[in-house]
Amino acid sequence: MKLITEVNIRKADQNITHRDRILLLGSCFSQNIGEKLDIGGFQTLINPFGTIYNPFSIAETLDYISLCKAFKEEDALQNGDIWHLIPCHGEIFGYCKDEVLDLAQRKQDEAHRFLDNETLLLITLGTAWLYSYTPLDRVMANCHKVDSKLLSRRMMSCTEIVESLSSAIERLKKTCKCRIIFTISPVRHWKEGFRDNLLSKSALHIAVSELCNKGLAEYFPAYEVVFDQLRDYRFYSDDLLHPNNQAISVIWEKFCDTYFDQSTKALCQKCERLHSMQNHRPLYPQSAEYERHLLKTDELSNEIKSELNKMR
Repeated sequence: MKLITEVNIRKADQNITHRDRILLLGSCFSQNIGEKLDIGGFQTLINPFGTIYNPFSIAETLDYISLCKAFKEEDALQNGDIWHLIPCHGEIFGYCKDEVLDLAQRKQDEAHRFLDNETLLLITLGTAWLYSYTPLDRVMANCHKVDSKLLSRRMMSCTEIVESLSSAIERLKKTCKCRIIFTISPVRHWKEGFRDNLLSKSALHIAVSELCNKGLAEYFPAYEVVFDQLRDYRFYSDDLLHPNNQAISVIWEKFCDTYFDQSTKALCQKCERLHSMQNHRPLYPQSAEYERHLLKTDELSNEIKSELNKMR
């Protein structure tokens, strides 16, 4: 008896290997996959400006990184004794304006240095809804707990999404020869309303399809795996909105099958085993058994370092 609808994903024309540098941008789903890649021994940089959900702010982020676009004093907002930046997530903050601008500049420098001709960008779009700070008429990457009376809300059209992202991608590709994979976050933005969330996700799907048809990017169907294959609340966290660890593991397996060859999978599994060994908490830390465990951990670590050094 067939109990699920399997989402069969065609093997990618070009593999991802441990030689690639992988920059992940977008919603919290980027964080989930980024952590899997990081544990798997890949060179990753995850959301240097924090979690960002909408296409406009993601396109803006691409410009900040590729063009070294300067953050300005008018980008800073004060809320109580905390300063944030309009184009960044709330985790980019300071206790004075100069502090938050300096932090963002350091993050930008790190991300720009990360780019090279083997950089892969994995971009996860979360929502097409935009929130603008009306006193400055600026789209916010994160609301930073600003008074809702100072915010206006609208949804980007498919055309706007395509134009915004394609322009940023074309500027980026003048800086480095990068490869771009889009995903659409399976996280439901329920606060937008069930109908508005559906409209938003639909706009993202249509826009990403157009970007792929233009030859600017590829698409990995993480959204479809959750909604068409898993289709059950047991694959969600307690809030019933975010995919849980089991769902993320299923998506990760699909990702590996799509983009990794056997040698990359084998090295990835070694790195995962090393991560597990390094995080082992012994019951008897002075025992001979734990000493043997530490020796095996060092041996595996050295073996992995040797393999990675040969590639890079």
